Amino acid sequence: KEYGYPTSKAKIYKLTSTGKIPCKTYGNKLVFSRKEILLWAENQTKPKHDSSEISLTLARSARRKR
Repeated sequence: KEYGYPTSKAKIYKLTSTGKIPCKTYGNKLVFSRKEILLWAENQTKPKHDSSEISLTLARSARRKR
């Protein structure tokens, strides 16, 4: 939450069990590298749309409705 990527504990556990999030085990505890997690989270987010992409989407939508 501190970095703007809120998620639940259940979601984190599910991602670790499927191997979709970078983690290591230390004994029977999960250990996360802050650097790896932030990089992973940054790669999971979608970039904001620029105005030209929004305009193109609206134009396509308007054409379909005729």
